[in-house]
Amino acid sequence: MRYGTCLRTRRSRLAALVAALVAAALISSCGDGGSGVEVASVAPSPTADGAGAATPTDASPTTAATTPPLAASVTPPPRPDSLFAGGNLVAQYLADGAAGLEACLPELVEAWALPAVEGRRCVFADLDGDGAEEFALLVTLPASGSAPVPGDVWLFESADEHHRLFSSARSFANTVLEDVDIVAATDLTGDGLPEIVISSTGCAAAGCITTVLIISAHRGTFENLAPDALQVPGREPVRVEDVTGDGSPNPVLRAAPVESAGAGPQRAYQLVLSWSGLKFFVAEQQDPPRYLFHVIADADALYASGDFAGARALYQTAAEDRSLDDWKTETGARRPGRDELAPYALFRAGLSAVREGDSDAALALFDRTFDEHPLSLHGRAAAAYGSRLRQGSTPAQACRLTVTFLDTRAAEFAQIWDYGYENPEHTIDTLCS
Repeated sequence: MRYGTCLRTRRSRLAALVAALVAAALISSCGDGGSGVEVASVAPSPTADGAGAATPTDASPTTAATTPPLAASVTPPPRPDSLFAGGNLVAQYLADGAAGLEACLPELVEAWALPAVEGRRCVFADLDGDGAEEFALLVTLPASGSAPVPGDVWLFESADEHHRLFSSARSFANTVLEDVDIVAATDLTGDGLPEIVISSTGCAAAGCITTVLIISAHRGTFENLAPDALQVPGREPVRVEDVTGDGSPNPVLRAAPVESAGAGPQRAYQLVLSWSGLKFFVAEQQDPPRYLFHVIADADALYASGDFAGARALYQTAAEDRSLDDWKTETGARRPGRDELAPYALFRAGLSAVREGDSDAALALFDRTFDEHPLSLHGRAAAAYGSRLRQGSTPAQACRLTVTFLDTRAAEFAQIWDYGYENPEHTIDTLCS
């Protein structure tokens, strides 16, 4: 598997994990708990003539709500047996003049024994640009040991429309949600209208995954603009901040390491969402490599893309940089990984020189590979390849001979490249192709 396919492979594993998480979530149970409040209010950005503008408007958790309190005070409705069937009860409560609307309905939170939330309990935001703020309320069930915590975000119309319940996060996601958080209410699309970013984290025996919803009226009707199958392993908090430097906020999902002995050395990464004008696209940003293996993986990616000069330079850096960690040494392997990774890097640097048409540099690199690592499998492969080139063979002919030699050492080769399922595979057939 080439390094460029790593993200697709990671997503296929996450897709399998999603199925397990949905099954686990469907059997979640209800319970009682405490309460908590954090409020945000955001409205469309105004222009000089009062119309909505394309300037992002961020919502701080401490921003005071602009919706005035209702004069009347009514008793909260009884908590229903099935809490998540209570949205319409809350809508009627709001329409009747609920107390403490601007403080996220503290009397309802207490009456229904809703557990405290760490972030926003509610958001006021003019999502559709009609000049009146919609109201979003986070509802969660109390935690039960280590079991997932079911939750939802109910979306109500403005006071002008009697706070009618018009949708929920569960409806947009079309699945049960757990460990729900209202991440932000801010303009992500540049149309002057805020979107509500909601995260959900589900856990099962295989691990946790975090997903997001982006509730928006950008196209004239409420919808979820988040890309399909957008998810990362782990339960890191979702952020919304400008990480691309273009002045627009980006939802950012940071992945946590996979907690599995078979995963191999892992490299931290995050998924960054950016608005294209039509939809959100996703870019993977990897942290700087800590392990030698991942520097080689980066060089392999450059080689596969046709950047042979860049690959050659990075392979040589990998072969010479002793500050990079050796994962196999860390895990107590019988033989250090560097013993084969370094000659592999030099061999591939030579192959890059071949692709550049620099035959003298290529032969020098093949000689160096064997001279510095004569007992390594890749050192002997480089010697065989270079010898055939000196005898007048074409690169393709030299590669076939090298593959034939390595096929006799297939078990050794597989052991050398056993770096877990979270990392790119290396095969004999693709070593010198």
